[in-house]
Amino acid sequence: MNYLLPYVIVDGAMHGIVNGILVMFGLMLLSSLFLGRLWCGWVCPGGGLQEIVGTVNNKPVNDSKIDWVKWVIWVPWLALIVWFAFRVGSYRTVDLLYHTQNGISVAGTEDRPIFIA
Repeated sequence: MNYLLPYVIVDGAMHGIVNGILVMFGLMLLSSLFLGRLWCGWVCPGGGLQEIVGTVNNKPVNDSKIDWVKWVIWVPWLALIVWFAFRVGSYRTVDLLYHTQNGISVAGTEDRPIFIA
């Protein structure tokens, strides 16, 4: 689903377009300040799947060893978005259905290799 691909935010920034995924991630960020992990724990289907498969490997993760991973992922991604937005002269338009086919956020058959990898 394109609404869950962070690339769509980068592509929108490259063209100066505020898209639906940027709005959704922004709302998730703001709501997490007040509602905690409401999205990840109760709404996102990935959270339910994690609960189901959690019984397969019940060993706790040592957070101190892998805490740096989030910085390696988030800092370059956010820096790239900001850089592209400044490079094109900031955001100029809003298109909440950017990169959707007829308003539906599902990749076409030519995009399926993205999900296989």
